[in-house]
Amino acid sequence: GIDKAVDGQTKTPPLANQAMVIMIRGIMSDMKQVIGYFLTHNAMNGGLFKDIVLETVYHVLLAGFIPKVIVTDQGSNNVLMRTLLGISEASPYIEVDGEKIFFFYDSPHLLKSLRNNLKLHDVEFRGKICKWDHIRDFYEVDSKLMHRLAPKLLKKHLTLPPFSSMRVCLA
Repeated sequence: GIDKAVDGQTKTPPLANQAMVIMIRGIMSDMKQVIGYFLTHNAMNGGLFKDIVLETVYHVLLAGFIPKVIVTDQGSNNVLMRTLLGISEASPYIEVDGEKIFFFYDSPHLLKSLRNNLKLHDVEFRGKICKWDHIRDFYEVDSKLMHRLAPKLLKKHLTLPPFSSMRVCLA
């Protein structure tokens, strides 16, 4: 790393332990391309992230592309960045050069959050109650069928080992 002199002492900055990757992906084509990445030690500041997003949108427009959606997970820095940009339920987009660019949370992380909440709380919808026990009971019946309704649902999805609740792939 780059050494910095502090009070006559040389200090090496901490090693990066996180990476933020910015990717452009086609909506009508299968094109996808990493266009930038930022290495940080711990989470990136939401204000800096906001500036990076706006700068990226500017360069994507300058390159001739028309950005439509920005997709992030629900990390606190992403939530702060959205707040700083004025993203809300009533206004889920920013406008840049007359183009509306919408903000979405990625569906795998939303499913993970739904699963984690359902394990802790019952959900009421249209007067009906959904419980984690219902999913467990369904699995117990379905897993014994020759032709399963949910063949990819496995025991490990229901009995998560410690820290597995953070893994998106098990949601």
